[in-house]
Amino acid sequence: MCADEITHLSLMFQCNRGQSVLRSGVSIPSRHCVINHDRIDSSNEVVCGSFPHRSMFTVVVYLANYLGHDMWCGTQRVALPFQSEGMIGIYDRSHCWNSIVRRTLNCVQFHFPKSLVENLAGDTEGQSLELLEGMPARLSLSDPILKYLALASLPLLDSPAQPAVSYAEQVMDAVVTHVARNYCHVRTKSTFDRDRLAPWQIRKVNTIVSAKIEGRLSVDDLACACALSPSHFSFLFKNTTGCTPHQWLLNRRIDLAKGLLRNTDESLASIASAAGFSDQSHFTRVFSRRVKASPSAWRRAEFARYVDGPFDDTDWAVAAHG
Repeated sequence: MCADEITHLSLMFQCNRGQSVLRSGVSIPSRHCVINHDRIDSSNEVVCGSFPHRSMFTVVVYLANYLGHDMWCGTQRVALPFQSEGMIGIYDRSHCWNSIVRRTLNCVQFHFPKSLVENLAGDTEGQSLELLEGMPARLSLSDPILKYLALASLPLLDSPAQPAVSYAEQVMDAVVTHVARNYCHVRTKSTFDRDRLAPWQIRKVNTIVSAKIEGRLSVDDLACACALSPSHFSFLFKNTTGCTPHQWLLNRRIDLAKGLLRNTDESLASIASAAGFSDQSHFTRVFSRRVKASPSAWRRAEFARYVDGPFDDTDWAVAAHG
C-alpha cells in the first residue's frame, strides 16, 4: 500500500500544511487498513477533510478532552460538541467529510473496509449486519474498550516495522470485531435471502469443486464447508441454482469434459479421469444421456464445425450414427 493510498484512506488530511499537525501511522496491507495518530495544537484554524471512499469505515477515538469543531457531511453541517477523553465517532466513508479544527486535538483513527464487518455476518444464520443503521455517522459515544485499543496502538505508529504491523493486525481485528458486535444493527434477512445460499457459501462450493473435480466430491463435504447440514444445504442449493448438487456437479464435469474433447487430443479414458468419472464407460454413459451424443460423436461434430463452419442441430444425428 503506497503513501498516496494511505492518504486516501485517512479520514482527515491537512489542507494548510502548517506545523500544527503531527501525524504518525501504520498501514496493514493484508487487511487494507490504516491506523493514524493525529495531534493538532494550534491557535489558528486547521482545515481538514476526507476523500470519499464507498467501501471504508473510520473510527475516531479521542485521547484527550476536545471542545469540538465545525464539521460538514457533504454540504450539511453536523454538530460535534464537547468530546471527553475516551469518546468515539464512527464514520461511513462513502460520504465526504470536512471540518475546521480550532483547538488542540489528539485522536487515533482506525480505517478499515466494510467487507471486514460484513464477513462477520457470515456466521450469523438468517441475519445480516448494518453498521450505521442508514446514518452517515454515529457520534459522541463513550467506549473504554476502543480507548484502550487506541492507546495500545500508539507504540506501533512511530515504528512501522514488520513486527509492529503484525501486532497492528491484531489490534485492528479487535477493533473491527468490537465495532461489529456493539455498533451494528442486526436485521433478519428476507425470505429470499434465507432460502438461498449466501455469496460466501457459493464461492466456497465453487472453490472446492474447481480444486477437486477430478476426485470424489460428496454433498456431505460441501455442506460441511458451508456450515450446513446435508439436507439443508441441498434445499438451499436447489433454490439457488435450480438443480440438485448432484445434477449441478454432473453438469460441471460434463462441461469440463467438453472442453477437453474440443481442445485436446486426449483419450476418452484420460478425459473421463480428469473430469472425475469413475471410468470411461461411466463417462460415456452419462455424457451420452445428457448430451444426446457419445463423446466420440460429439468430438467429431465439434471438429467438423471448426473445419467446415456452422454446425446445426440436425447434424447431430449424422455425427452420432456416422
